[in-house]
Amino acid sequence: MMNARDALIEYVASTRTVTADGLAPYIDRIEKEAAAKALSDAVEAAHGEYLHDDTRTPADEAYNHAVSDVITAIGELRP
Repeated sequence: MMNARDALIEYVASTRTVTADGLAPYIDRIEKEAAAKALSDAVEAAHGEYLHDDTRTPADEAYNHAVSDVITAIGELRP
């Protein structure tokens, strides 16, 4: 399946008249793909915040728990 950008390019190249109604589904798809990528990138970045040299102190455990909460919250933003 081609990505939204390529689908839009194909649509524009194959159409004599480009209209707002014709573009709308492509724009919607591009927005959805961009949002999904942004959420995926945010989860990946949050995973990078885990403390790997955890000293098992309450502060370190609380920090890692907060990172987990952030990842969960980002995941709940997905449609």
